[in-house]
Amino acid sequence: DVTVKAREAVCDAPIIGAIYPKELENAKIERIGAVPYSPSHLVNTAWDIGWGDSTAIWFWQEIAGEFRVIDYYETRGEALTHYLAHLKSKPYDYDTLWMPHDADNGQLSTGKSIAELARTNGFKVRIAPKLSVEDGINASRQLLKRAMIDAVKCKAGIEALENYRWGWNDRLDEPKREPVHDWSSHGSDAWRYMAVSTKEVKSKTSTLKYEPVPA
Repeated sequence: DVTVKAREAVCDAPIIGAIYPKELENAKIERIGAVPYSPSHLVNTAWDIGWGDSTAIWFWQEIAGEFRVIDYYETRGEALTHYLAHLKSKPYDYDTLWMPHDADNGQLSTGKSIAELARTNGFKVRIAPKLSVEDGINASRQLLKRAMIDAVKCKAGIEALENYRWGWNDRLDEPKREPVHDWSSHGSDAWRYMAVSTKEVKSKTSTLKYEPVPA
């Protein structure tokens, strides 16, 4: 597959203008490895929703002060029901689906927003705090400095973070203040939404089996 080979080539090459190089280098040494799911604690998810583009989802638990990123999922060209079914297929008990602000605004063919449709399928949804991209990136850096990340289940998400980079102004020969929007943006934006939502989340234990309404 030409697209896959091109993506692998990008991942292997030095990333000029990479946004999180030091944080990821340290994380690989100290905190990226096997991060098991704890059945006694609820799972939160953070989403970047693609309107005709990729949708990315990070899964995490916060346990006794540890921030554990246990899973990642991304695909494109699927309806919301596909992603909700994917969540239901996991053995996780869920707390909250953290979504970007447009999840409350965009209307689907059903007449409901994405957030409303997720709620009618038994999920608790909250909108992530709306900060500037710069503030969100700063929050993302801080989270990368302490998060434990599963190396296998989050491989595609880690690749996205590695390849997330600043744009370049050719005329002025200097970096832009905005990141490049490409395949790496989806996982990186979802990480940013996760980072800005963490202060809203407190560790919760799972006492009842989560049983969402069928999609």
